[in-house]
Amino acid sequence: SSGINAEYGGNLPDGFSSTQGHVIFLAGRSRAHILAWSSTKIKRVVRSAIAAETSALCEAVEEAEELRLNLIETYTGRDIRKEVIGRSSDSHKKLLPIVAFTDSQSLEKCVKTSNRPSDKKVRVDIAFLRQAVSQGYVSDILWVPTEKQLADVLTKRGVNSANILQVMSTGNIRC
Repeated sequence: SSGINAEYGGNLPDGFSSTQGHVIFLAGRSRAHILAWSSTKIKRVVRSAIAAETSALCEAVEEAEELRLNLIETYTGRDIRKEVIGRSSDSHKKLLPIVAFTDSQSLEKCVKTSNRPSDKKVRVDIAFLRQAVSQGYVSDILWVPTEKQLADVLTKRGVNSANILQVMSTGNIRC
């Protein structure tokens, strides 16, 4: 599971840069553990909140896929990358599914419908996300209310960190 978030413009000292963040969990039936997290300045100037959120989701999906391949290789001893390259292998996708959570309803709708963003870079990123879902690399992209978005603490000042601290201390991701 992966929670992503972005803050569009004005959050950094320069007054116009945007930030993105994500938290990647290994979640089982009863416990969840943070495997990775990131909070960074978006490397390009984005022109909208959806552009920032889309950038954050693409980064999180790429990192989650890399972590999934590493975990499978560690657990099974198989170099899954050699099996994945050049042919379609679904075993690793089912073994550790990736579910992404965003508090951007616009982003969720854009990925799940034929809506076409006006920004060309965002269109390319949305196409990447749609392909990741259609090919099974990402099981689903789900909307969560902002107050339940665990990655908010990585991109916004003054956000209550109680939710993420609760998950870290209890392993219960359904706080």
